[in-house]
Parts: sequence; structure tokens; C-alpha cells
Amino acid sequence: MPDDFDSFDDLESFEIEEPIDFNEVMDAFLDDTITFPPRFLYRLSGLEGLELEQFIETWPQASQTRRERLLEDLEALAIETYHLDYDQVFMLGLQETSAHIRQLAIRALWDCPEGALISRFTDMLLNDPENDVRAAAARGLGKFIYLAEVEEIDDAFATTIPNQMIDIFDAAAEGIQRGIIESLGFCSTVDADKHIQSAFEKDREDWLVSALVAAGRSAGQYWIPQVIENLNHEAAEVRLAAVESAGLMGAQGAMPHLLHLIDDPEEDVKFAAIWSLSEIGGLDARAALEALLKNTEDEDEIELIGEALENLNFTEMTLNFDLFDLSEDDLNDMLDDSKI
Repeated sequence: MPDDFDSFDDLESFEIEEPIDFNEVMDAFLDDTITFPPRFLYRLSGLEGLELEQFIETWPQASQTRRERLLEDLEALAIETYHLDYDQVFMLGLQETSAHIRQLAIRALWDCPEGALISRFTDMLLNDPENDVRAAAARGLGKFIYLAEVEEIDDAFATTIPNQMIDIFDAAAEGIQRGIIESLGFCSTVDADKHIQSAFEKDREDWLVSALVAAGRSAGQYWIPQVIENLNHEAAEVRLAAVESAGLMGAQGAMPHLLHLIDDPEEDVKFAAIWSLSEIGGLDARAALEALLKNTEDEDEIELIGEALENLNFTEMTLNFDLFDLSEDDLNDMLDDSKI
């Protein structure tokens, strides 16, 4: 992200200014002699109609470096500020000749529920000339396996997508296999466990990360010992995957390790530990988060801890979900009431 664009507050200050002429945005996009003004980034959110047509026409005229940097900046903004929608821009990245841009576009479209992406990602998984892109497509399809499992899209995809992955698994390159395993973690219709266990047994950091990602997504409690075992791994990437999986599983046994990891020297691991504590819940988690909030002056950390404490409230209310026979809407209403 550009150095002069640091926070959601900065973005909001741009948005309250006078509307920016879209032609000015496009002219700046094409001008490689200047840094693309950060205040123009939000104008690319939610493109439609004539502006979308103009952007699509302008896109190939910009340099590859410009297109790549724009996608990177938009992805970072979309993660930081959830109300922005750059899916139409990311879609254009799927057609790029640059393998790096295609990978970036697939990753950036993780939150896009557009069903047409299923066939697009499947085609890229099967036919893209670059293995790294095929691996990214395998990971991108994981979202649709999940959506099919929870019946937010046609539940037939919960079987068809995994079966296509299994069909190509043995002949695929290792990176593609790891992407497939991570996505199969969401799946209940095929035997993903043997692939996850095989990934654990590789005893290599890259495979270990994929195994931990898949284990967390599966929510299989029998994976918890292996998740806990890797919470103190020397590689930060492995610790991060283990921390996130522990939170997804609600692994109470991971609590002592997570309490230690909120002081991890790697910020990603530390922030993931904060969030996972809020997912697991309990008095120790609350005490640790409140103490951390009291003692930090870092604005990003303060914001994350505040969100984690809100999530902890919800987690604690759901612990007796079955006992009270409440719907998720009821729980959300109760949570809103608790803030009054």
C-alpha cells in the first residue's frame, strides 16, 4: 500500500471531499510518471455502468507494472476497509498474461460469491500454464466448497469440486496438491483426512502449513494435538497456521500457548493469537485481552483487541447455544443490546 495511505480514517477523509471526476482518475492511472494518488483508490470501488465500461477500456492501456501495483493496493484496502468493493477490478486480473497478476486476482476475489468464478477457477486449475496459478485456483475454489457445504450455493458443488480435485491430485505438482488439500479441509463429502494426514507426515514446513490450514477448516477435533504441537514451531508461518486453526477449532487445550503467543515477536502471529483467544473464549482469554488493551499504545493493536473483545462477547453467548435454543439472529440481537 502507498506510504502516504495508512488507515481507514485517511480513506474517510478522502471520501468526504468533493467528488472526483472519473476521467481524472483514469488519466492518473495511465500516467506512469506519477504515483497513483491514494485518494483516487476509493473511486474504483463499486464500479458499474459507464464508469465500469470506461475502466475496462482503459485497463489494457496502462503498463503491466501499473496494473499490478493497483491490484496490490486495492487488495490491501479491501482487507482493511470492508465496505469497499473492487471485485470488478480484480476480475480483470484473471485475464492477465502475467502469472503473478492472475494469482493476485484469484486471492483478492476470496470474498466474491459470484458463481461464475467456479467455472473460471476450475478452468484455471486444470489448464493454466503456470503451476503457481493453478495452486491459487485450487485455493480459490475452497471458498465455494465451503459455501456449498453450508448450502449458500448449490450443494452439488460440495461433491463436484472436490471430486475434480481428487481426480488430478496424484499427477499434480506439489504446490497444486497443497492448495487442493487446504480446500478439501472444508469438505465433508470426500475422504480429505488421509490427504491432511499425509501432509502432516511430510515433515516439511510448506506441507505442514497446508495440513494445519486444512485441519482447522475441517474442525475435526482429532487434529487438535497436532495443532497444539505446532503452536511453538520455530517457523513463524507454521505458528501462524497453527494459531488460526486453534481458533477455528475452539481448542481449549491451546489456551496456555495462545496466552504466550500474544507476545510473539512476529506481528501476524501475535494478532492471530489475539483473535483466536476471542474465538475460544473463557475468563483467561478475557483477562488477557483486557490487560493487553490497557498496556498497548499501538493504534492497530487497539483496534484489533476491541474487535476481538466484541467477538469474545459473541463467543461466550454462543457457548450455551443449544441450552437456550436461540437462533443466530437472536444471539446477534442480544449482543447488540449488550452494547447499549
